[in-house]
Amino acid sequence: KIQTRTMQLRNYCLAELKKIKGLQIISPEAPGLSTGIVSFSLQSIKNSDVAEKLKVKDIIVKVLPRLNAIRISCHCFISKKDIDVFLKELKAALL
Repeated sequence: KIQTRTMQLRNYCLAELKKIKGLQIISPEAPGLSTGIVSFSLQSIKNSDVAEKLKVKDIIVKVLPRLNAIRISCHCFISKKDIDVFLKELKAALL
């Protein structure tokens, strides 16, 4: 049940992230290689700047400096609403 829920959240988050301009998904998308972790690189803004903007909103992400990327966890302890809040704040941080 945990794995199923985690993958549902991850798939939802991944689909929504693909709609946002200025980032590229770097996590594997093949079901056999997928986990609840989603990573994406940023094309025109520093990942540390985005992470700081998100932190002010109590959203903590992992910064991957070498890739100018951000990693998030879509584990079963978060909700679809949490992902929606993250996506909203991410979009605002990218402006």
